[in-house]
Amino acid sequence: EVRIVENKQYKETTPLESLRLSLNCSSPQDTYVIYGDKYFNIKAMEFSDMTRPNIVACGGKNSKRNAGLIYQKDRLKRITYGAKKTWGQIFYIPKSIFEEFRSCVNGCDKKYYNVFDIINDFSKTANFYVHDHKDIEIKELM
Repeated sequence: EVRIVENKQYKETTPLESLRLSLNCSSPQDTYVIYGDKYFNIKAMEFSDMTRPNIVACGGKNSKRNAGLIYQKDRLKRITYGAKKTWGQIFYIPKSIFEEFRSCVNGCDKKYYNVFDIINDFSKTANFYVHDHKDIEIKELM
């Protein structure tokens, strides 16, 4: 079952509001968050452990526009601009922590703009594992 949620006020809000709307329209279950302008192959979402939150790294070109992942071994430390490994803008939240993640998103204040700000905060208590596979290919559609 797939639900598609549209933020009709996207011009007046931030990407975080789109995430908030999506989570509030979802039932607590294993959840993938994928930015709408991405084309990717299925290997981007084949995680070795579906009981933990996962975030996708990709081999795309890094630029000042692309957020990147800083991680050690396979655990996310931070998402930030200027990191060498590009964030594929896909992440996974298992059912076991869905409510906690939704509460985190609903409880944030207006100082946040990017979805990765919430991931950075949430990853302090819930370790995101970085899924970095040599065959992952993610391309922007536009």
